[in-house]
Amino acid sequence: MQCGQTRDKVGAQTFRHLPPGPPAMPTAALAVALVRTSVRRAPRNPVVQALSLAARIEPDAELRADWFHHDPIRELGGLTAEGALATGQGAALVRVLRAIDAGRRG
Repeated sequence: MQCGQTRDKVGAQTFRHLPPGPPAMPTAALAVALVRTSVRRAPRNPVVQALSLAARIEPDAELRADWFHHDPIRELGGLTAEGALATGQGAALVRVLRAIDAGRRG
């Protein structure tokens, strides 16, 4: 920047071929970017991991919700998935779901 020039004048000269304002991003692309950012920021969050694994194991949302609220899990002392997350045992729930997903639990 030369003496006496403001930053705005330099920016306007350098980028005068660009339209004013932020670049437009299609709505779908923005949604995908936001989801990817959210997942990257919380990959170790047991709630996110548990819900993602549960959706992969049981794609039917109604059956998954019934399991989440009502089915006791023997490895968690009979707690439901909801109870495990509510009592801070999300990591243990994730381990159980990973075992199920890998076929190591019958």
